[in-house]
Amino acid sequence: LRSLLAAQLVAAKEGEEALALYDQLVQEQPWDTETLAGRAQAALLLGKNEQARQDAEALLRLEPGNASHQHLLALARGEQPKTQPEEKVKALFDRFASTFDVTLWRNLEYRVPQQVAGILLQAHPDRKFNLLDLGCGTGLVGACLGRIDGFIIGVDLSEEMIRKAALHNVYERFHNVNVLDALRETPKDHYEAITCCDVLVYVGDLSEVVPNALRILKPGGHFIFSCEAATEDEEDMVLRPTSRFAHKASAVQRLCEETGFESVEIEHLPQLRTEGGQPLPGFLVTARKSQG
Repeated sequence: LRSLLAAQLVAAKEGEEALALYDQLVQEQPWDTETLAGRAQAALLLGKNEQARQDAEALLRLEPGNASHQHLLALARGEQPKTQPEEKVKALFDRFASTFDVTLWRNLEYRVPQQVAGILLQAHPDRKFNLLDLGCGTGLVGACLGRIDGFIIGVDLSEEMIRKAALHNVYERFHNVNVLDALRETPKDHYEAITCCDVLVYVGDLSEVVPNALRILKPGGHFIFSCEAATEDEEDMVLRPTSRFAHKASAVQRLCEETGFESVEIEHLPQLRTEGGQPLPGFLVTARKSQG
């Protein structure tokens, strides 16, 4: 219970209280990797990078080669990794699956899937299209879209999320893989639409995502995705203390255009969702592939 409370305090950015709890837990069980990782996260939240570095090194002594621990060590050293470790993201959403819909829809006022469904139906009023839903989660895009005259394929790292998404009974099938592998392994000219909602905040580097999305879309197809917003005076991609990546809208637009998308529309969202009771800015991208 103390460990769960400490993790919730980190999520709420209550670093000092979380660190005090984790100090007690680590003293009692210095071999517990979950506790050590939690304390490292709390220390990072407070800017105590040296303590985070020591905990990350202790984690790697206990579990050498663990990608999540290596990620923590990189953060503690002041480095910016290009993406989140797959194991970390999977574990996060396996735990989050049971409360995901209520938390995002009601508590965090998250409405991006509804907006994306509207864009898809405007582009395909006859509902005749095939959709690849990357990072489908519990299937919110499919639920907002409803049945179409085509198939919806869901991709997600979390088996628990996929189980929830299947209950909507609108997805044709699911692939339990990460976004980059799904994109790499999909044949070209395969889908009329690709969606990716609140997923690239964990993927980070878009240099493989955007070109592969263009490749597997059919002519005239749309790639619709959301990002948390970095300001124009920040780097093109910034890792936030929340362990999510924010992207600069102008950089994303430039990447899409240079990759070869015919048109790129960006809708700036003053509130992508709330965080700590405050609006979290983001943007929604609709990138269209040329007809020929």
